[in-house]
Amino acid sequence: MSTTIPPTHPASNLPPEVPIELKDHRSGIPPRVHDIDRGSKPSMASTSPVSRSKFRHDTNTLRMLSALYTATVLGLNDGSLGSQIPLIQQTYFGGNSKSGYGLASLIFLTNTVGYLLAAMCCGSLVLKIDLPRTLVIGAASYTVGYSFLSAAPPFGVLVFGYVFIGFGGGTLNAGLSTYIASFDSTKRMSLFHSMYGVGAVIAPLISIGFTDDHIKFNYYYMILLGLSVINIVQLYFSFRAYSQNAITASATTVSPSMKATLKKKVVWITAVFLLLYVGAEITIGGWIVDYLTTVRHGEPGRMRYVAAGFWGGIALGRFLLAIPTVWLGEKLAVIIYLLVTIAAEFVVWFVPSLIPSAVMLGIIGFALGPLFPASLSLVVHYLPVSYHATAIGFAVSFGFVGAATFPLMTGEIAGVKGVQVLEPIIVALCVGMLCVWLFMPKDTKGERED
Repeated sequence: MSTTIPPTHPASNLPPEVPIELKDHRSGIPPRVHDIDRGSKPSMASTSPVSRSKFRHDTNTLRMLSALYTATVLGLNDGSLGSQIPLIQQTYFGGNSKSGYGLASLIFLTNTVGYLLAAMCCGSLVLKIDLPRTLVIGAASYTVGYSFLSAAPPFGVLVFGYVFIGFGGGTLNAGLSTYIASFDSTKRMSLFHSMYGVGAVIAPLISIGFTDDHIKFNYYYMILLGLSVINIVQLYFSFRAYSQNAITASATTVSPSMKATLKKKVVWITAVFLLLYVGAEITIGGWIVDYLTTVRHGEPGRMRYVAAGFWGGIALGRFLLAIPTVWLGEKLAVIIYLLVTIAAEFVVWFVPSLIPSAVMLGIIGFALGPLFPASLSLVVHYLPVSYHATAIGFAVSFGFVGAATFPLMTGEIAGVKGVQVLEPIIVALCVGMLCVWLFMPKDTKGERED
């Protein structure tokens, strides 16, 4: 039963930006994070419960749509790497030479710097300046990075621009994952990351048109620059009235420090798992076109369709396997998906034919898709709500360091040994994921780490 504050009550004189935490007297449970909005009146007497419920529903729907748009933009960036790297190599190094592999991989190095900065800062930013401002900072950083890339600058400047893209991507992924985790819904988390896959599917298809019409690589980043400017505006207006009081405090505790969060075993297990997972996902997406054209002798334009098929598998896996993942339990489901992935990778590695490789890459994407949202769901279930902002922020940002580290390593090795090293590297990452995941606690909502 919610409490109504009379107009004469002293609390009614509080400024509107200070929300009153109303509790159910039977349970003592505070309102969930997405039920609180800055600017809402402390007095609830003038608003019916039905009206308040409808307002919260409409607001949360708008924010969810905002998050889905952002996820699509993030996917458009990450999904383009496999198609854009050959074009960047052609522009700056005259083709797919071994020296081009090594130098182009510097893109992943500077991306790593950006993701590391996000890993160190995102959780603290959410707690100190709030989630809306953190999201706007991340979107603005993305926009700055695309401003560099869209100008087709000297290679050193282009590489520097990826620092801003890495920081923006890490911040947006972590911040929005934190928000969606507050709903404690595996379906919502899967939908959010499915839209990332949709963006990643579209990216290679756009690049195909650019390649066929001999359009310079930087025109693609002009499109992303425009979408990123829109992203800043829509995130600001969607989240500007958002308050995160329930995300940073439960009924009886205050938000833990980052130091306290990092003492939780499940945080480090998730962070290392995501480091390997994102590393495998982006390494496949980043180098698969080169692998198929060089090792399997595929036609470059058609191989971009195969890359789109991989990202399509990611999107479909996150959407279609959300319910089976919950039914099986995240712990068992992820083990099954990884075993399927490893088996399919062996086919791509050892069967010297283009068609089986293309089919298996779609299956690999489908099996890998649910892993990211499943791991975050276990964090939400296992840790108290007061830890969610710092735990998810750190784990996601740390995980996205893998988006730069392992593609960089692959590029450096490919510069010496050739791009055929891709498959053994991916298999090793998947085996590593499986080993780390075995240490993850079971999905038992009633047994949380205090």
